[in-house]
Amino acid sequence: MRDSTRWIIHILTGLALLLLLGLHMGAMHLGGLLGFLYQPPPGAETMDWAAVLQRGRDLSTFVMYVVFLLFALFHGLYGTWNVLIEATARHRIERPLGWIITLVGIALFAYGAYTTYLVFMERTL
Repeated sequence: MRDSTRWIIHILTGLALLLLLGLHMGAMHLGGLLGFLYQPPPGAETMDWAAVLQRGRDLSTFVMYVVFLLFALFHGLYGTWNVLIEATARHRIERPLGWIITLVGIALFAYGAYTTYLVFMERTL
């Protein structure tokens, strides 16, 4: 993948994160304002562990969490890769560092998606 394509994806994921975070904040904390876009399960606005588990069992919340995780990981890890490449000014480490960050991203996504899946399927962590 060309660097310009990754940079465009980086910008788009940043915009998507702003949108998703705005929707999440609006639905969870300003339900009257954005309630028409997303209806959290009843009682989900409380912040105790039971309410968190109840939200995690909702399909739309599950999908939003996984998409948010994917976008946040790409955006954050690609930004980290860019900073490390620019800070070291050594282009010979681009490829190995890219592979390391990609593998870390895949591992973090697998762990986060699996944990979210366990909550969605009502299994204990």
